[in-house]
Amino acid sequence: MTQYFIERPDFYQLEIQQGKAVADAAQAAGVEHVVFSSLDAVQKTMGFPCLLYDSKAHVEEYMKTIGLPVTVVKYPLYYESYLSLRLVKKLEDDTYEIGYAIEGAAMHAVSVADMGFAVREIFKNRAEWLGRTVGFSGGKHTIQQHADILSKHLAPNVFKPTKVTPTMTVS
Repeated sequence: MTQYFIERPDFYQLEIQQGKAVADAAQAAGVEHVVFSSLDAVQKTMGFPCLLYDSKAHVEEYMKTIGLPVTVVKYPLYYESYLSLRLVKKLEDDTYEIGYAIEGAAMHAVSVADMGFAVREIFKNRAEWLGRTVGFSGGKHTIQQHADILSKHLAPNVFKPTKVTPTMTVS
């Protein structure tokens, strides 16, 4: 997994540089199996840039181009991202608001802790997984369902989704 520094204006180039360096080093060392965490190429498939996704897709393509023995894994939103990306904010009424304004749309998510087991199985079964792309999901829920799950497991804290207001635009 490459490390992105989304707060830096040049994170796109940095992530690609880092990913290519890792690929080149793995190839030079004769590594027999790389498992790389990538995302879909939004620019290529949708026609508009999404630098966070496109940088990973660029590195994935590079790894394949140089013939690196790779299995690509693609993860959706990490549940832990609510905290690490500061997507949760405490409100004046002591409830917590989840910073996604996607009313009603269900999205896939997964826990970081669960992914190690999956990657271990990929490494243990190299012949079966080499050259393949594998997508994962721990569940597909609406933002309200995510809030309900967080409220249940982090009680007495109460979570709720961001409300879409007329001044917000969702694209």
